Amino acid sequence: MTTLVDALRERCERNPGGEAYSFVSYPDSRDMHGQVDSLTFAETDRAARAFAVTLSQLARPGDRAVLLLPPGLEYVTAFFGCLYAGVVAVPLFPPSAHQSNDRLDAVCLDSDPICLITADADLPTVTAWLDDAPAEITRLVLNIAEVDPGFADSWARPELGADDIALLQYTSGSTRTPAGVMVPHRGLLANGRQIYEMFDSVGISADEPLTFVSWLPLFHDMGLMVGVTLPAVGGDPVLQMSPMSFLRRPERWLRAIGGRPEQTMSAAPNMAYELCTQRIKPDQLDGVDLSRWRFGLCGAEPVRASTIRRFQEMFAGNGLPASTVIAGYGLAEATLIVSANWRTESGIRIRTVDRDALAKGIATEAVSGVEVVGAGSVVPDTDMLIVDPATHERLPEDRIGEVWVHGPAVAAGYFNRPAETAQTFHAELTPPDGKRYMRTGDLGFLHDGELYPTSRLKDLIIVDGRNLYPPDLETTAEQAHPQVLPGRCSIFSIEQDAQEKVVVLVETQRGKSAEDAAAQLRDSVRQAIFDTHAVSVHEVVLLAPGAIPRTSSGKIQRSASRTAYLDGTLRNARAR
Repeated sequence: MTTLVDALRERCERNPGGEAYSFVSYPDSRDMHGQVDSLTFAETDRAARAFAVTLSQLARPGDRAVLLLPPGLEYVTAFFGCLYAGVVAVPLFPPSAHQSNDRLDAVCLDSDPICLITADADLPTVTAWLDDAPAEITRLVLNIAEVDPGFADSWARPELGADDIALLQYTSGSTRTPAGVMVPHRGLLANGRQIYEMFDSVGISADEPLTFVSWLPLFHDMGLMVGVTLPAVGGDPVLQMSPMSFLRRPERWLRAIGGRPEQTMSAAPNMAYELCTQRIKPDQLDGVDLSRWRFGLCGAEPVRASTIRRFQEMFAGNGLPASTVIAGYGLAEATLIVSANWRTESGIRIRTVDRDALAKGIATEAVSGVEVVGAGSVVPDTDMLIVDPATHERLPEDRIGEVWVHGPAVAAGYFNRPAETAQTFHAELTPPDGKRYMRTGDLGFLHDGELYPTSRLKDLIIVDGRNLYPPDLETTAEQAHPQVLPGRCSIFSIEQDAQEKVVVLVETQRGKSAEDAAAQLRDSVRQAIFDTHAVSVHEVVLLAPGAIPRTSSGKIQRSASRTAYLDGTLRNARAR
C-alpha cells in the first residue's frame, strides 16, 4: 500500500459496508441534533471512481484541480476522485459573493489548475467570481452534479507511487503570495500511520471502536487529516459538521462527541476550546456524557493553559476525563502532526520557566514566571531537533532554538518555489549528520524529550538584547483589563528611529468606546506589559471584534497585523 488510493481501496475490500464518512447538517438554527447523511467505504470508493473517470476527460495525471466546494460528503468524494485520477487536489472553498476573493485568486494563479470543481448550489457564485477573476485563471468548471455514477465501472487505476503529489496544501501566509505545500501520498500515509501507532502506544487497539468527530474545514491540514485521511488509513469512521455549525452553536460539537456510543477523538485549535467556555451554558449540555471522549487534540495555534483549565473544569460534570485534552504541534510542511503528549494521564503538561532566563534563550524552571505548554514527544520514525537558527548547531535540552524535523511525513517542498524549498526543506546541521531537515520557523525547547513551543522565529521581538515572545506578552495584555477579549491580541515590533518598538493590537468588547474608557484601557495594557516584562509599549490600538487578521484556523497573523498597522488598513480601529 503506497498511496491513499490504495488505503481506501483496501478499506473497501475489507469492510465495504462499514460506516466511513458521515456529515451532520442543521437546517434549523436551533437544532442541536441535526440530520446525518453517511457513506460506507464502498459508496465512497464508487463515487470516487465515477468522479475520477469524469475528471480524466478534462485532466491528465499531475494536473491540478481546485475544489471550490462547501463542507459535506461531496467534498470527500471529489477529493478522492482527484486522487483516483492521479490529479493533484487543491482543497479550497467556494468564492464569496460579499467579501474579497483575493486569496482565492492568488491560490488559483499560483497552482495553475486545469479545472475548478464546484457543486450546483455554488455554481452561480463561482460564475460571478470568474467574471471578475484574473484572466489567467481557468474558466473550465466541473460541476459534481454532472458526474454519472455509472462511470465507476470504467475506472482504471492510474500509475501512482508514494512520492507522487496528492495535494497542494496552501499555507496561511500572505494573502497575495500563498505557498502551496506539495504533500505526497507518502506523507499522508506516514502521518496517518504515525497517529495510529501513537494510539496503539496508549492502549487503543485496532479492534476497539473509535470515531473521529470534526468541524474543521477540509481545506485545512488538520481538518483534512481528521476528516478524510484517518478513516481511510485506519478504517475508523468520522462524523463531520461544517465550521459554521460549530461557530453558531459550539455545544453541537460536544453533543456530537457525547452522542457516540464508542470512544471518540477530535481536534481543534485553542480558540475552539475557548469559545466553548464562553458560549456554552451548563444546562445546555444536560445529559451529555463526555466520558468516552478519549482525545481532544489542541493545536494549530499556541495552546493556552488557562483555556484548557477552564474547559476541563467546566465540563468535568459531564464526565470529561482529565486526560482528554492534549496539546500537539504540527504544520502543513510535515503533513500535519509532529508531536503530541498522548501518554500523559493528566492532559496537558505545563512548565513554569523564569522570564528573564527565557529572554536569554534558556528555559529555567521557576516557581513563578511564564507558563509554557508542552506539545509532547515526536511521532514515530521522526527526528525533531532544536537548532541554533544562525549557526545550524544542535542545541541541548532547555535551550531555545528553531525546531527542525526529519521524517517520512515531511512534504516534498513548495510548488514552483525552488529557492524557498531549498531553504526550508534541505537544511543541514553543523557539523552535518547526513540528513536533510525541514526548518519549521518555530522556536521552542526540549525538556525530557518533549517539545515546548514558544513562538514563531519571524515573530520574535528583540528589545535591548532581550528576546520577547509575543504569546507571553499577549497573555499579559489580555489579563490587563476585563474589556480585552480572550485570544484577541496581536503584538509585534516595528522599526522606528533605528530602534525596535512594540505595538499592541487588542480587540475589545462592543459598546465600550468612550474616549476616557479607551484611554484607561490602553494605560492598563501599557502598565501591565511594563510591570511584567520591563518593556515600554510604543502604541496600543483598540479594535472591534474580528479586526485582527487570522488564518483559516483562527490563528493570529502577526506579520499581517504588522503590515495592516503600517499601511493603515486595520479594520474597525477605534483608537490609537
